[in-house]
Amino acid sequence: MKELISVIIPIFNIEDYIGKCIESVVSQTYTNMEIILVDDGSTDNSGEICKQYAYRDSRIKCVYQENEGSVGARKTGLTNATGKYIVFVDGDDYVEKDYVKKLYELMIDNDVDMVHSNYIVDCKEQRYIKNVHLFKEKDLDFEFRKALLRDYVFEWNSEKEIIECNLYGCIYKKNVIYDCYMELPNYQQYGEDLLCLCNLIMRCQSIMLIPDAYYHYVMREGSLDHTENFMKALLNKASLYKEVEKILERYEIFSELFDKCQTFFVYKVFRDFSLFPLENVQVKPQFVCSFIDLLLNKKIVLYGAGMVGQSIYEQLTNYESIEIVGWFDRNYRKVQLPYKRIENPALVNLMKFDYIIVAVKEKSIAEEIIDYLSDMNIDRKLILWEPYLCSESISLLVS
Repeated sequence: MKELISVIIPIFNIEDYIGKCIESVVSQTYTNMEIILVDDGSTDNSGEICKQYAYRDSRIKCVYQENEGSVGARKTGLTNATGKYIVFVDGDDYVEKDYVKKLYELMIDNDVDMVHSNYIVDCKEQRYIKNVHLFKEKDLDFEFRKALLRDYVFEWNSEKEIIECNLYGCIYKKNVIYDCYMELPNYQQYGEDLLCLCNLIMRCQSIMLIPDAYYHYVMREGSLDHTENFMKALLNKASLYKEVEKILERYEIFSELFDKCQTFFVYKVFRDFSLFPLENVQVKPQFVCSFIDLLLNKKIVLYGAGMVGQSIYEQLTNYESIEIVGWFDRNYRKVQLPYKRIENPALVNLMKFDYIIVAVKEKSIAEEIIDYLSDMNIDRKLILWEPYLCSESISLLVS
């Protein structure tokens, strides 16, 4: 027998979007649903639209409350849900007609606590999970849970396979999602999906990740994810970092994940600051070093003092266990920095080091440098170079 599924839709002032969202849910091929519309104090016509749909479809349950934000709205939905399984849909998004059916079948066939899928933005599928992964209780020991957070959640490089932090595009057993979500603070309106995901990974007895996408995420102006207020965005992200820290401390894993978590926030969460054209905000290229784990507790030589080299230097100096014993550049006479002396490359052989990082962007130039170092009888296995990913970093200029 197909079991009852509760679809929770939080709503706040989205009268231009909510109709398409509800239509996509009531048209699902899976029909044994209760659809909980939580009007979180809307001041536009959203509430009236919800009433009209509830009048037409007996599966729809409307709940009205004073404005508490998205977290409070979802909590209200969870409190009113009577289904064994929970699906979230944001009121300005919409879903494919087989969305609930596909997720439910995967849940039942694999007997898991949650199924997590990809989603579609502006008709372009976001493929964060590239393969099917099924983790059962025997797999999810404490060390493996930490590894999932470190390598899949707090992974800033979207070119790699990651677990994207979205509550939508998923199905959950109610008893699991209820406990994980209800303890979140109502004031954390930004990034609560990341907080909940951390809880889920540390508590679920089984997890399934799939590469398919049935959920359409609609980008619109005015949402929390796309605020144009710089200081508000800054406070959102600072608050989220503190809440992540609290959750990881609760599981006694923050110290072990500190470096990866911090890198995630610097290179992924803060990247959208470049969207703010403010006079006191300076945006500069940030070239990301992806092999930092290899450099821990090692002596490092940098070759290249341009934008790439300076960017890599800033990253490495965040790690106490990484010692930069020398920095070289063939233009050492012209490139001198106030915080570190740039040396003549001919002196590299005088240094004791574990690795040399060739910190240049162009592959052809890197190959020239590697050949030059090899001619100095330096083992090529100790010379590291990669096509450095370029993001952006933010600087606040204080007058």
